[in-house]
Amino acid sequence: MSRKQVEGAEKALVHLREALDQVNLALDRLEDLEEDYQVLRDYYISPDFSKDRDLAREGLAYGDMACGVLTEDGISDLIGDRYQLALRLLDLVRQVLETY
Repeated sequence: MSRKQVEGAEKALVHLREALDQVNLALDRLEDLEEDYQVLRDYYISPDFSKDRDLAREGLAYGDMACGVLTEDGISDLIGDRYQLALRLLDLVRQVLETY
């Protein structure tokens, strides 16, 4: 192996190690937040969500607090983004297993 190849391989090793460490930390965080996701999803599909959203829209409640959760797009987008992430992770898993 030439010096250039060793340098290139070393650079790849360092970059991949850093990326794997960062991904593992991010996955740890997502796993830690799974209960929060369940709470959010359960609220979103409950009758309480619709009631709270309607009260906020009519200006009858929650005007003194942040309530982005009452915008359907916020929760819906999060659920969709989570699903897309799962699909992306499945693709990555397939690639990793095929090249192991």
